[in-house]
Amino acid sequence: MSSPFTIARDAFAAYAAAVLGVRRSDIMVAPADESARRFIQEDVGQAWAFTAWTAENRYVLGWATPSGTVASLSYNLGVLFQEAGVWSGTLQLPLHELARRLLWALGWQRTLDPASVALRIEPDGSGTFRFEVTGRPLPSSTSGITSFGGAGGGPLDRHRCTATLRRDHAATFTTELLPMSGAEPDPAASSAFAVASAAFHAFAVERLGVAPGLVDMDPFEERGVTVHIRLADAIAFSAVYRHDPTRKVHAWVLPDGTVVTAEQHLGTLLDSLNAWTGRAKATPGMLAERLAWLLTPGLRVLRDGDHDPTLRVTPDGAGTFVFAVGDARQRLLCTVTLHPDRTATFDTTVLPAT
Repeated sequence: MSSPFTIARDAFAAYAAAVLGVRRSDIMVAPADESARRFIQEDVGQAWAFTAWTAENRYVLGWATPSGTVASLSYNLGVLFQEAGVWSGTLQLPLHELARRLLWALGWQRTLDPASVALRIEPDGSGTFRFEVTGRPLPSSTSGITSFGGAGGGPLDRHRCTATLRRDHAATFTTELLPMSGAEPDPAASSAFAVASAAFHAFAVERLGVAPGLVDMDPFEERGVTVHIRLADAIAFSAVYRHDPTRKVHAWVLPDGTVVTAEQHLGTLLDSLNAWTGRAKATPGMLAERLAWLLTPGLRVLRDGDHDPTLRVTPDGAGTFVFAVGDARQRLLCTVTLHPDRTATFDTTVLPAT
């Protein structure tokens, strides 16, 4: 006898195969087993969230219940609102969290405006649930089919998302393009974040080797960018595979989408900080802290007199940036070699225990 999870998973897989026009055997589904459900954050009551995909990078996002009832933005959406308690008057989750789950089903990283979230229910059960999102263009429909990848293009936009609720407890979902007003965040800044976010998402998917819908990023939206994760114009991003949080990646990303790690494009980051000109935009200590994060977040920069962060550049453009990091288990001497062509390489050497 099949478990409730197996019934829900298999029902969603069959739905995805029908939507994508492929055989069931061509569909992969996550979470694949019940033990992985604890990492899922998009469940709504007993409507469990699933991602299904094919080898061609086509995805379907939605939900299924233990009885095998499937819901998506374009199919049986009323089930989701029933599970959320919208018609019963006892909400099972905050409205902004319900909006976030619907935003997840759209299939891309966009910024939710919490102040825009609004639910209206008439005495006969009809009503609307609305919220607004800002970012790059939405998928062309709400069929649940999404193709991931690339930083996207086009101007920043704002959409109003509306779930129209019917008195028979059915629901439909639509999106409406809104004019951008002067009250919106600065478009140039938002555009830079969107480009950086999309570039890192593509990088994380490749590094982790998992489906794009299963990568959780931080920061997820621009309001999450603080001074602690900035280095001049670069933003620090982290990502984890939601079914195994021990699998993670992190990098600095420049406004043009250049992803910087200890192995790639480090010279581009240092050049943006004027490391070669003698007018660096970051102190040696700050730069050491930010580069240490590329190795392993949590490593402490050592300032013991012997290994203080030191940047030296000769007139011909060659130089070094040397610092040391450590924790209770290890101490590493880090050497960034600066080359005249404004590239850089990063090396580490284990220091003896003290």
